[in-house]
Amino acid sequence: MAILGGKEHGLPIMISEIFPNSAVGRCKKICAGDVILAVNGDSFVDMEHNEAVKYLSALRGSIRFDLENTIEADIDEVCGKLSKVVNGRIF
Repeated sequence: MAILGGKEHGLPIMISEIFPNSAVGRCKKICAGDVILAVNGDSFVDMEHNEAVKYLSALRGSIRFDLENTIEADIDEVCGKLSKVVNGRIF
């Protein structure tokens, strides 16, 4: 799987891609867009991106993900305001 976000970006750690032939892909319970709240009881809430990559890369054996499905969450709450208006133009 691939992730995006991190404390330094002001975003939660989110799953951006699931690789089909990986263990995560085969389990069919984790989706791209899910926010990782914790892994094996360790909080990801204030984690920086590189720290999350290192942590996830080192995992072996049984893994427990605590996730939030962003489809059910308020996107403004998860990612903040994604656009802003400057001189009448939306960015």
